[in-house]
Amino acid sequence: MEAASSSSADVALPKSLTDFIFDLYDSVITAQLMDEQVPLYETTFRDLSSKYFTHQAWPLPQSVAAECNGDPLFLALYREMTHRHWHQVVLTRPTLRDRMEGFHVYRELFDEILEVVADSGEEDANFFLLPAWVFDIFHEFGYQFQGYCQVRSAVYASARKHGLVTVDPQQPGKYTLSGTAAAAVAAASTNNNNASSVSGGNATGGTNTNTTTNTPSSNLLENLILLENNLEAWDVEIVFQYLHRFAELGFSTTTTSKKVPPVYQYLSMFALITKSRLDCLLGDFTGCIQALTPLSVHGSTVISSNGMTVTETIQSVTAAHISLAYHVGVSLLLLRRYKDARQVLNDICATLLRTLKNTPQQQQQQQQQQRHNKQQQQHAQQNSQQAQNEQYYKQLERMLSLLALIQIVLFGSNGNTNNNTSNSKSTSTNNNESMDDAVWRALKDKHGTRLDAVGASAAASVHNTLNTPSSALAYEEWFASPKFVTTDPTVSSFHRQQIVQAFLVRELEPTATHRALRSYLQLYTTLPVTKLSLFYYYDTSSSNKTDKTKDMIPLLLSYKLRHYQLERTVSTTTTTTTSTLSGAATAAMTASAPSSSLFQSYDPVVDSAAVQWNDALPAHFYMIRNVLYMDEDATEKKKTQQRLWYEKYFITRLEQNVQLLQNVAQNPKAIDPSDFL
Repeated sequence: MEAASSSSADVALPKSLTDFIFDLYDSVITAQLMDEQVPLYETTFRDLSSKYFTHQAWPLPQSVAAECNGDPLFLALYREMTHRHWHQVVLTRPTLRDRMEGFHVYRELFDEILEVVADSGEEDANFFLLPAWVFDIFHEFGYQFQGYCQVRSAVYASARKHGLVTVDPQQPGKYTLSGTAAAAVAAASTNNNNASSVSGGNATGGTNTNTTTNTPSSNLLENLILLENNLEAWDVEIVFQYLHRFAELGFSTTTTSKKVPPVYQYLSMFALITKSRLDCLLGDFTGCIQALTPLSVHGSTVISSNGMTVTETIQSVTAAHISLAYHVGVSLLLLRRYKDARQVLNDICATLLRTLKNTPQQQQQQQQQQRHNKQQQQHAQQNSQQAQNEQYYKQLERMLSLLALIQIVLFGSNGNTNNNTSNSKSTSTNNNESMDDAVWRALKDKHGTRLDAVGASAAASVHNTLNTPSSALAYEEWFASPKFVTTDPTVSSFHRQQIVQAFLVRELEPTATHRALRSYLQLYTTLPVTKLSLFYYYDTSSSNKTDKTKDMIPLLLSYKLRHYQLERTVSTTTTTTTSTLSGAATAAMTASAPSSSLFQSYDPVVDSAAVQWNDALPAHFYMIRNVLYMDEDATEKKKTQQRLWYEKYFITRLEQNVQLLQNVAQNPKAIDPSDFL
């Protein structure tokens, strides 16, 4: 019966479709040639989807099994590819059942790949996939995990409102079902047609056939039953277990040299990028950086299939390069590594601006002029390319917004942002060597007005004795962050988003005060703290000149401490070693060596010579007996022994103070008077 249905289905399929499936199977399993696979995956699949499957799903895997000899790996790849098309193009609002089915699609594919790898060995591969194809698989895998977490948190939040779920505040992450919900779940689990049988469904997602009413309570109870009976679906441990297993395929941890198939390297590098992205979305910003360690270690390893290094391969897949840099940039920003975040975002924005030379309006005009001179197939490809470029422009705008926020935090180092709005013309030129000229012009075009307004707003807030930033310093509007999620059903993803934003706002609240403080410090080489307090707290409406020196010293300490951060200080070279950023190798490299590594700001190793604690102050200062001394040549003297001594002394005294307070709290009577000297 199955063979008959399969052959009848083959007769109904267009010849162009069967030829495509046969050729794609040949390029994946038999020939394993990149030149043959590129046009099939990137062009033919898109054209056939536009021609036949704009509003419907691709045929089921069993309908095309005859074209690939029933190969289970290729059928799993085909199912994932068509399932991804269904979710991206046809299915605008996937149901909870659709999202659960996506988990089984990827689980089947990953199990098939790992089984083939185990059978073929570590040095031989029985299949080949393009880098772009591998990235699309992992990217959609991460995207569907993110969407499922958002839907799950929304369902449980609604269930709590309706009294179906009770959360114990004494046990975070634990919840209990009400009597009605528990009875419904128990009844569904004993039913042969219960909601847990989603793994054998249509690869295209299908529709929710169990919905009998349109009342919110009925849909809510049904979704709650689905979640309780499918706890393994998109479980975070299973998701990260797959990513870890793929990450270990392509990069050997031993010193023995062995030949690694290119497809294993592709699987490893894009699994690591996806893991880095998910770590960022889950709020593990340090883990987001650390996940890239294998890529930094093997960045200059040459891949035999295309003759490019690991770094160059990632850069060749533009979407992967953007995803990597964007999530790393967000993580570095939230880790207060502002200079490294600026460098990462600047590099990717410069790359995008070189790639997207024209604006969307100019591209549209060019297409209108050439529309009648090109064939329909070329026109469809142009529309697809235009849609892709529009997505790149959206990402570019998000990263420019993050760059603008970082410029505010760093006070527009080296003269990029002028506090005086009357001198806004002078800010049109880029005096910051760490930022590309094209990126700086794009930043000024997009956010120039608000950047110029920041200085005036900060000064006004200080002179009016206001401690809250004005509308120009609404950091939530500048923070173009991804949609953070949580795996805890008792916490909503929206609440997690609010927590991250509140953390950022709390970290950046002193920025307005620090900007005004910095404007006075730049006017003097030596300045008594008493005189600075008179300037800072000057009130034109009152003739009372009170001494607020005691209030000024905490501001100065806060100003210095908040700009003391991890910063990459050593460049690396990739000409003599395959390890571009490993801890020991990086420590041994010279600071003057040129850097050509994509990961030059991503090094997670804190104790290496590549990443050190340093200050991000545009104007360095120190205080002796209530007198401030400004170092005018701070940028040139950063690495001098005297300056390092001042910084270490400052931090050491803070640590001693914290330790002293802890000792007092533990045993107030055992106080050594020498501790106060």
